[in-house]
Amino acid sequence: MTLMMYGDNAVLFSLHTKFRIYSACAMTVLLYVCETWTLNKRRWAKVQAFHMQCQHRILSIKWNDFTPNVTEAATSGLDSIINVARRRRLGLFGHVARFSRDVPASNILAICCASGDGYPPDSSWKRSSGRPRTTGLDHISFAPGMSLTYALSLTRDRSQWRAVATAAKATHF
Repeated sequence: MTLMMYGDNAVLFSLHTKFRIYSACAMTVLLYVCETWTLNKRRWAKVQAFHMQCQHRILSIKWNDFTPNVTEAATSGLDSIINVARRRRLGLFGHVARFSRDVPASNILAICCASGDGYPPDSSWKRSSGRPRTTGLDHISFAPGMSLTYALSLTRDRSQWRAVATAAKATHF
């Protein structure tokens, strides 16, 4: 028997089971290595549209029912894709920041955070000409007004970092 979450055999599973299967199977594939993505707003909208389309199919909502996405998200209990990716990014940021100082990834992150806050790594260092490239640190959103170096210092206390990471909302893409 094939596993069908929608269609004629959709009554075999409860909504709760369907959403758990979707979270375990589809969302893990959809968000594979999303911690390192640097997508623009239009691409995030497409990923979010796919996420909502899957919820529509599970809930058996047709396009002409005109139900708002907020209602469907409340019914499903799933968070938006952008917020899930944000939590994963902040988790990776905290994980790398807690590495010991002899690990090169930790040193690189500290230098990138300092340069992102306006402190060059060397007095003779200059930015290359042209528009700055979008980096992974640009996509990490913290509480308003929080600098990257301050966030880096918060990661040392894991419980305090979890509070910051869960309270921050995805303000930009």
